[in-house]
Formats: sequence, C-alpha cells, structure tokens
Amino acid sequence: MARIVDFHSHLIPGVDDGSRSVEQSLESLALMMTQGIGTVVTTPHFDASLTRDASALAARLGEYDRGWALLTEAIARTPGLPVLKRGTEVMLDEPDVD
Repeated sequence: MARIVDFHSHLIPGVDDGSRSVEQSLESLALMMTQGIGTVVTTPHFDASLTRDASALAARLGEYDRGWALLTEAIARTPGLPVLKRGTEVMLDEPDVD
C-alpha cells in the first residue's frame, strides 16, 4: 500500500489552534495511520514578525521545542504511528501588506 504524506497538520500540543494535548495528538496520528498516512509534517503557526523581537522569538521557539519534546517522547512509546517530521507554517506578516 502506498503511503500518503500529510504536509499540514497542527499536532504539536498547545502551540496553536490544533491539538490541545499529547493524547489528542496521538489519537489524531493513529487515525491518520488508519487512513494510509505514513508521514506527517506538523506545521505550527509562526509569525515572521517575531524575528524582529529576539525575546518573543525565543519564547515562541521554546514553546515549539517543549511541545515537540513531549510529543516525540510519547510517539516513541506508541508503536504503529506515522513518522512525524517538523515544519512550520510561516505567516509573512512583515512587511505589512497594503
């Protein structure tokens, strides 16, 4: 069976409008696997304007790192899930659009 790659999922828990918990992320990944998805690229929201404020950037990246660590630790203990890759959905909010 050919495996599908999902390139847009919000599965890092608690960092945007996607998954609220590790458990919810694991449930979503298990469902995705049953639908033939073998690889998931999780893409939390990232505002490009954060690059103008070092402390805001560090705080946001820290949220991603903490959520990613929790999720990947749980995935390592849960067989039969898709491969998870890390990406970002970048909102190009700088410069401001007319």
